[in-house]
Amino acid sequence: MTKPWVLFTVALVIFSLGCARESSTSAAGGAQIGKLQVVKGSAVVTHGAQKTTFQSGARASVMVGDTVATGPGSEAVVLASKQVHLLGENSQLKFETVATDGSGAGRVSLLEGVSTFLLPPSPVQKPQFEAAANSVVAAVHGTIFQLELKGGDVQVTVVRGEVEVRPDQGAPPVAAKLLKAGERVLARAGKIESAPASADEVGKIRTEVLLKKQILGADLSTF
Repeated sequence: MTKPWVLFTVALVIFSLGCARESSTSAAGGAQIGKLQVVKGSAVVTHGAQKTTFQSGARASVMVGDTVATGPGSEAVVLASKQVHLLGENSQLKFETVATDGSGAGRVSLLEGVSTFLLPPSPVQKPQFEAAANSVVAAVHGTIFQLELKGGDVQVTVVRGEVEVRPDQGAPPVAAKLLKAGERVLARAGKIESAPASADEVGKIRTEVLLKKQILGADLSTF
């Protein structure tokens, strides 16, 4: 199956994880891509052949190539350069690459579940950050959006900014869709279609982000 890539550039996000226990998963080598903090429950970091479980409140390094997975009732946050990744329960996010120039560029793959992304502005016009989820490419020009992968279907919901959703290279050609804040698309069976997103649903995503801020004492200054 061809994998898609989600590309996005967005407004400034400043995030501080505060104090917590810290561990390293760098034994197998590779550049550090960010820091994990487990908000509740537990999270498993897969680094090469090594799997390490971290409990609520724990903090750990995330390296290039690592996968962070949450189980039922668990949530985690990864701060990668200037990016913030919020993982919901039963989710897996693989960190493919990271920029070495501090620009925030890089690529992740959502393998399962849901992740909400908050990213800084890009100094150039073209998107620099890529996220993969099964069948589409989204070029993001905004601050917050959520990517969900469930049963092979990919759902993109924009909370702030704009997102262009289009097929990945090599996938059957489908007309791209430009989403603005409050809009959503569903990609499945080779189609990218508009899907309803109520103000309450979009507001819930924003509320969850602000709740993480309260729990972690984070400074999400653009919200």
